[in-house]
Amino acid sequence: MVFSCEKEFVKRSYYEYKNNHANPEVKQLFAYCKKNNETAMITLDYEEALNKWYFSYPMKNQGINYKVSFYNKDKLKNYIYSLLDQDLLE
Repeated sequence: MVFSCEKEFVKRSYYEYKNNHANPEVKQLFAYCKKNNETAMITLDYEEALNKWYFSYPMKNQGINYKVSFYNKDKLKNYIYSLLDQDLLE
């Protein structure tokens, strides 16, 4: 499943991160790390049994990642694009 927001992450100095996702019940759809700061990581996971999406991202100027969950894919997309439009990602 492709989210077009991934191109925006790359434009903002993130690179795709391939890791070993350990939880078999939750599928990791993507992970991106900030160049020169791998603690700034964006991830999108999906739990099929609950039809639930989990989006984690680094908050700008905060030094922490924030995680939100959605049951609706369109609301998730709107949330991600809102973050991008407002330049709220580290």
